[in-house]
Amino acid sequence: MQRGWILSLLLGVMAACGGPPQQGDFVGPDIREFLTVNGYPAVRLGNGEVKLLDKPEETKWYLDRFPPPATSEPTALRPQSLPAAVDLTPFQTPVKNQRDRGTCTAFAVVAALEAAYKRTYGLTLDLSEQFLNWQDKVNVLDPKSPPVPPNQSENFLATWGGGSVNYKLQNIMKGQRGIPLENQAPYTASGAFQDSSMWQPPILRTSPQRQMSDVNLSQKLQTYKIPDPFDWLMLPQVALEQGRYRANQVLFANQNSLNDPLWFKTQLAAGREVAFGVHLSGTAQKGTVWKPGEDYHGDHAMLMVGYDDSKQAFRVKNSWGSDWNEGGYVWMSYDFVSKGKVNEAASILSVTPPDFVVYTPQLFLGRYLLDHDGWRGVLDIYHIPDPNLFHFQNDTDRRLGTYYGPDGQARRVNGVIDGRRIDFYIDWDNRGARSYGELSGMHFTGFLADNNLTLAGTVLDNRDGKTYGFYGVKLREYLSSTPRGSLVELNSYVGNWQIDGLDAMAGSFAITAVNASTGQVSGTVFGGSPLVGTVSTSDPRRFSFQLNGQNYEGYLFSWETGVMAGRVGDKGFIATRHDFSAPQVSIQSPQAGATLYRTQTYTLSGQARGDNGSGFIVDLPCRWTSSDSEDTQFPIQGNCNPTITLRPGSPASVTFTLSATAQGGASAQTSVTVNVQNPPNSGPPSVSILAPANGSSASVGNTVLLGGKAVGGTPPYRNYRWTWQAGKTGCAEIDLSVKIVPSMPPGGGQYWDWNTTGAQNIPGGCGFDNDGGTLRLYVTDDLNLTGSASIAFRLYYVPPPR
Repeated sequence: MQRGWILSLLLGVMAACGGPPQQGDFVGPDIREFLTVNGYPAVRLGNGEVKLLDKPEETKWYLDRFPPPATSEPTALRPQSLPAAVDLTPFQTPVKNQRDRGTCTAFAVVAALEAAYKRTYGLTLDLSEQFLNWQDKVNVLDPKSPPVPPNQSENFLATWGGGSVNYKLQNIMKGQRGIPLENQAPYTASGAFQDSSMWQPPILRTSPQRQMSDVNLSQKLQTYKIPDPFDWLMLPQVALEQGRYRANQVLFANQNSLNDPLWFKTQLAAGREVAFGVHLSGTAQKGTVWKPGEDYHGDHAMLMVGYDDSKQAFRVKNSWGSDWNEGGYVWMSYDFVSKGKVNEAASILSVTPPDFVVYTPQLFLGRYLLDHDGWRGVLDIYHIPDPNLFHFQNDTDRRLGTYYGPDGQARRVNGVIDGRRIDFYIDWDNRGARSYGELSGMHFTGFLADNNLTLAGTVLDNRDGKTYGFYGVKLREYLSSTPRGSLVELNSYVGNWQIDGLDAMAGSFAITAVNASTGQVSGTVFGGSPLVGTVSTSDPRRFSFQLNGQNYEGYLFSWETGVMAGRVGDKGFIATRHDFSAPQVSIQSPQAGATLYRTQTYTLSGQARGDNGSGFIVDLPCRWTSSDSEDTQFPIQGNCNPTITLRPGSPASVTFTLSATAQGGASAQTSVTVNVQNPPNSGPPSVSILAPANGSSASVGNTVLLGGKAVGGTPPYRNYRWTWQAGKTGCAEIDLSVKIVPSMPPGGGQYWDWNTTGAQNIPGGCGFDNDGGTLRLYVTDDLNLTGSASIAFRLYYVPPPR
């Protein structure tokens, strides 16, 4: 994609100029021509590469708004004390190449910083121009314009070029911000990456703040369409955390010094390089001294690394690659200074030690998922307040960023950063162009955790005068489930709590009870020591706990269950209930696929372990169920090892399920399926008919005594089911309607009365009308095993007289 963009660019240039200049045609040192690319001034080098210059109006924008601060000049050397030549090239790091982007000011400042570290500490560093340019664009505000509402961007896109040496150096002074190594925030050279008007969708100066920050604060790998897909990590977290290289003291040239070669020579003679911005013009051949001309083609920034009075020129390190001119260096005439072509210059007096681990406010930068008492939104922090750099008319710089609330509205955020503490204000009623210095509305007091990804603390809500807990997280999701309204009670604290991602000594604790009268808390700090603390009985949201000698104070969320936040000393903390994890359940007996027998007795054996609210893993009550819906022994609650008897009518396959529920409602279950059979050596009952006698007969309309007897079957030989049927040849057997005889005749057995009235009225010729038939007795036991016996029997039917 990058090569394609360069090719189209060069083809356009050649078409506009009627083809490339002939060999030997140069308008500057190893520069073939000045041209314009997409509205930007540019140069085409001898090797054909095109380098963007800065637009003069953009440079002027920065210089007008961020003039060099007044700094005391070191004792100046008298002209006669200056050496005739100075060469600081031994202290320079390798020449770099800005490629297709207009990022020369970042390269000039980084080159100066790298040289200072090499000269002072002997380190050859490769620092990140990408991150310095990101700082410039994301942190910038316009001190000369009134504030704008969130539907407009108040800062710049991090991929844009331009800027100024003075502004970038002021950005990395006094510990406010630092620069990481190149490999922690790598440079991307694509010119299309800088020209966001080519993106899909395009991002312009008038784009909404959210669209701008979606790119600027992206801390995950994203695919940008510019217009071809381009994967890039815009803001590596490691760059924020490892940005330790910064200037400690910087000497800025005032307006008079900018026109005085002596000032520049003095800095160089003192062993200090000079980063400077210059109006490019003039002519020179490769390897000769570059002299200014009257034309003004564009602005560029480079680094002075020496001078030579015999040449009347400064030795300058450029950022167009080591194959340009003389290894990436050029001699520039003193006339560039004396004739007013240099518009800014600065020299680094000292840098912070490379192992100087000090907190910098830049660690707060980024996008946070903000949760205050269950109200969720997005907090973008992209600006570090710096009243010494941003001078607003009748206002003080306290801008931090923009908040996007759950109501879909955006609001500017102001505040102050002090160490790892941040105080920021969100005015719920102000969705417009909030002033840069106003501190009103909801007052959040939070602390950045040592993981540099989490904010936590309290918020005083000016709308109701109450204080709540809050937290914000980067590079992760919210710490709990979807918020919902909940009534905070003393028992809301009961459970196992985990302090999440912050700097607390105690990682977790458990609350088992809260005294309703005093609010006294009972529980343990994991490790065994008792938990000491109280909950306010008048406002149950408020608590104070002592964990391992530290006092934790804060608020339980009322619009989100299972979350508390507050502070411990000068740090914040968040705690979430983690007793919602499912218990562990297992079945030891029966084994899956085992064979069990009907009417037999068995012991189910299982185990359930989980958190019962004590914070420790303990045995939990079990619950057994069966897939046999007719088995009235189930469900069995509480006993993990119950004894059961398989009912005689159990189906051929039964599934037993063991389940358990832990503190907070989380449950788990496991199942086994067994085969079910009749017991071995089981058989049907032996049946005999006691009455009537085999071959006997009776007349239709009379009552016939039926008697039968069954022996054997399934122990304990009870619950026989008796069925009488009658039939004759060619007809199906039919059930007889019989009535049991309560008093049994001698001889045992079971007797019934059969009223034969109407026995002749059976359709299909199957009635008992003088034809012989059969009576059959069926007996079924508990296992559904059936035995039978039959006799021959005849019913006579005499029709009534006509």
